[in-house]
Amino acid sequence: MLGVAIVGASALLSGHPVLAADDKNKQKVSKELAPALKAAQDALQAKKFPEALAKLKEAEGNPKKTPYDQHIINELAGVAYAKTSNYPEAPRRSRPRSTTASSMRRKCPAASRPWHR
Repeated sequence: MLGVAIVGASALLSGHPVLAADDKNKQKVSKELAPALKAAQDALQAKKFPEALAKLKEAEGNPKKTPYDQHIINELAGVAYAKTSNYPEAPRRSRPRSTTASSMRRKCPAASRPWHR
């Protein structure tokens, strides 16, 4: 599970801006939190993980944050905690994902499940 979270979160650091939206239908971070979240993202890309966590805690304390802002804070914090080897905290910050057997069957075709034969 942690490996999936790290792989998914590493996509945030792949050079594609998390805070930019390509389309009007996509969600955006609020204007109040954009500077702090951008600074946190830049710190993560520069491998300054404690600085990134400080910026994320600053953003988390803002009473004007939206649910989408909190989602981005959680995703970036999950990466920062994983990169600082704080593994117990990393998955807590990531969005919960269903790992029930039925959800795994939907996500994983039978051909790629040799144990299913």
